[in-house]
Amino acid sequence: MTARVTDRQFNQRFIDQIAIKRDALAAASNQMSSGKRVTKGSDDPVRSGTIVQLNRVVQNIDSYQERIATARGYLESEEGALNSAQTIVLRAKEIASTGANEVVSSEDRKNMATEVFQLRDALVKVANTSYRGIYVFGGADNGDEPVDQTTPYTNPATGEASLRYVFDKEAGYDVERSVTINEGVNGGEKVRINTSGPKVFENALYALDRLGRALDGYRTEPEDLSGPPTGLGAAFNFPTDYGEQTQDIQESIDLIENARSVDLAGELTSVGSRLGRMDQVNSLLDSVKVNTETARSGIENVDIFEAASNFTALQTSLQALLASSAQINNMSLMNYL
Repeated sequence: MTARVTDRQFNQRFIDQIAIKRDALAAASNQMSSGKRVTKGSDDPVRSGTIVQLNRVVQNIDSYQERIATARGYLESEEGALNSAQTIVLRAKEIASTGANEVVSSEDRKNMATEVFQLRDALVKVANTSYRGIYVFGGADNGDEPVDQTTPYTNPATGEASLRYVFDKEAGYDVERSVTINEGVNGGEKVRINTSGPKVFENALYALDRLGRALDGYRTEPEDLSGPPTGLGAAFNFPTDYGEQTQDIQESIDLIENARSVDLAGELTSVGSRLGRMDQVNSLLDSVKVNTETARSGIENVDIFEAASNFTALQTSLQALLASSAQINNMSLMNYL
């Protein structure tokens, strides 16, 4: 038996088709205005899920690049400090080389000491460099500057020759901070962004201290260089001790050069290597981000010309459907005339 389709059912089908076309037309209009193929998950669950995953990749990359930018700030601050320290100790070495010449009088040497102590004070400021409120060479001790003025030398020295500066080495001073710059095994690759101050500056600071005191006319114990200055050391007796003064100045030259070539230059090389590695990783992250965004765009964004063409076709189809509906309804009415 053939089922009979009533006018009511026939009209309902037209109404349903018109609703579907209008929804499709609204979706096409939304695509044209937003430029997006998928604006909500229900538009296309598969595409939407892929877009979410790609967004997470981009967010992770942004997070790592922010860390790299912060880490670069610390390392560039350290690099600048080390370059300044190199300049300071090289100038001190020049003064020491001049002062070690035995044609220079003790009085002239004393005048040279003034500049050396100025250089020492400048080195202290460099060692106390801070970035974003954190002492670059202070480890995890952010409470105060890593280099402090301490008890003066216990001898007849006065003025700058009597002053002593030391790394306070408070709790956390030797802690090294690291930043994770990418994903990988064992939690990702980490780059160290600081170095304990004493490793870098202590030898240079003590060498300048010894040089300044020697030029100013004072010994510094231990005289055999077996350890850092103890705060002791008697005055030279001139002219009898002129040769001993010359020897102390010459020994300071070796101490300064060792601090420069080993401690400062070595750390500069290390900083440069770490900066270079971060640049490599950042460049790779840039490439991955561009590829990810391109892939996301291909899935998420709509071809505007294709969308316009689709919108026009849907609009024409809807208009034709409305026209057909009106004509059929008119014919149905004729049945009753």
